[in-house]
Amino acid sequence: MLKLGRYHKSIKLILESLGEASMDFLAFSIVLIGNSCVFGAIIYAIERTTNPSSTILFPNVGNSVYYTLLAITNVGFEGFLPSTYLGKWIACAAITIVNIALPLILSPYTRQLLIKNKHIIYRNDLGLEIPNDNPDVKHIRRY
Repeated sequence: MLKLGRYHKSIKLILESLGEASMDFLAFSIVLIGNSCVFGAIIYAIERTTNPSSTILFPNVGNSVYYTLLAITNVGFEGFLPSTYLGKWIACAAITIVNIALPLILSPYTRQLLIKNKHIIYRNDLGLEIPNDNPDVKHIRRY
């Protein structure tokens, strides 16, 4: 793929944005692993105390962390769900936290697209487009 990047603009753009986002990937991985461990332990504790029959689904913390990773990545597995409403709400909270961090990874790619295409649109507070020659546009923010 690296050699193809020399010949195709879109692959080169993706590789540049991946290189720029390497620290973001590291941060996202840490958030994903930490989030899975914390929420997996919480789901394990809640399911064990609330519903004793849930020991079949969540016999240990590892299975709970695995379930949390399945929930976060939206893979899903119908036979592997929390039986209590509180466990389901905690799974939703884990998904929400990771989905909030996800745009951190996509922003460098969008930034690269804007720089490459030189297509910058300025907008005011109301979201209306401001022409580039307007005196309100004083400088271009570089990333």
